[in-house]
Amino acid sequence: MASVDLCSVDDVRAFLQKPSADTTQDALIGDLITRASRLIIRHTEREFAPTSTAVTRKFEWNGGGFLSLAPYDASSITSVQRLLYDDSPVTLGAIQWRAWPVQPVDGVYSSVRIWGTVPQSVGIRPTVITITGNWGFPTIPDEVRSACIETVTTWMRRDVAAFSTTYNLDEARVERPEVLPSSAARKLDYFRRVMQG
Repeated sequence: MASVDLCSVDDVRAFLQKPSADTTQDALIGDLITRASRLIIRHTEREFAPTSTAVTRKFEWNGGGFLSLAPYDASSITSVQRLLYDDSPVTLGAIQWRAWPVQPVDGVYSSVRIWGTVPQSVGIRPTVITITGNWGFPTIPDEVRSACIETVTTWMRRDVAAFSTTYNLDEARVERPEVLPSSAARKLDYFRRVMQG
């Protein structure tokens, strides 16, 4: 998956209320934004920005009703094809598949529903499904942008308390350091991929 920055240096500078003349940390901010963005994308298994149009991606399908597009999201799907071993690809008809969910959430589909009439590979080799479409969210959701800003500013401030969860009696400690600050992780809960089927 292509890496994309989920917020800008100016977003973080505004959050930190940095004077316009103070640009000494801009390179650091830019680096932390890229790191935080990658982490958020991996954490949620989502593709939060428009990345590619009319691109074909390959997925393994082991049967069943749903094929997860994780870690990708499709804003539209134009073609679904099946590949068995070294055969030529077979384009599935409109009655054999449907982008899922029926009404895209946040403008994207996270799965493809495939009906049982589609032949599968025999033995241990899975069927390869190729999907052509437009990929990524139409725009970066505000909550995701905010979570990226909060993560970067917390890292910059070295605010360990912001990474804590609840008091743990077994460990007798108030904080349990996490990679994402708790406030950012809670914002991202809504976006974490849920498997269908």
